[in-house]
Amino acid sequence: MQVKTLREALYDTYSVAAASSPTALPTKIQFFVTGKSSTKGVQLTNMNGDGYLPSPERMSVYNLPRLSFVGMIQADVEAIIKGYVARLVVNGAVLFTGPIELCASGGGSNTLNGQNTIQAVVPLPEDLRIDIESMEKFELQLITEGTAPTPTASGASTPGTGIFIHAMLDGVHTLPVG
Repeated sequence: MQVKTLREALYDTYSVAAASSPTALPTKIQFFVTGKSSTKGVQLTNMNGDGYLPSPERMSVYNLPRLSFVGMIQADVEAIIKGYVARLVVNGAVLFTGPIELCASGGGSNTLNGQNTIQAVVPLPEDLRIDIESMEKFELQLITEGTAPTPTASGASTPGTGIFIHAMLDGVHTLPVG
């Protein structure tokens, strides 16, 4: 089987619709556990497997995981940044745990101060890249040991817009041609 190698990110999303009476978010938010389907299209994920890369796909990750908060109000972004840490698990091994501030998107969109810049992305040294091989289980988690935050309520007098988070693992992606 022929393969091609692309410089691209694996990406996935987590979303919660705005509600007038929202409930608390889970204590563990998981990314990359569900691949594309009839209800989860390419605008939400480019994963072809559920929690793994099917053969012959593989990924070499060259940056810390990236998170982008899309269309969310500042209070909800701050609650998530303050309430969770990010953890990348590959084949059962925790390969990264750290504050969400280290997981800036390419536009620096999860920073609370400063200019949006590509320099907000935290690169990994070549010898510390994270390799995800075909069929290895992996996921990015946002975890808390405290009380998970509750999104801001929507309604006429409050601005709650719901939760929409893009997670990205940026690097070199090898996948089948076609």
